[in-house]
Amino acid sequence: MNNENSEKEKNDRKKENNYLAIALSLGVVFGILADNLALGLALGVAIGCLLDIRKEKKP
Repeated sequence: MNNENSEKEKNDRKKENNYLAIALSLGVVFGILADNLALGLALGVAIGCLLDIRKEKKP
């Protein structure tokens, strides 16, 4: 039973990390298109963190 809980926790952590990766990727694309990569990276990290925080608040 303990093993099942640890597997579920690992899967939850993987899902949380995906938001940051997806937002960062979109930020890089936006940065390249806008010819301002630093701004794109910053926006991607900010949006990814906000999505992660929002996910943690939900029960």
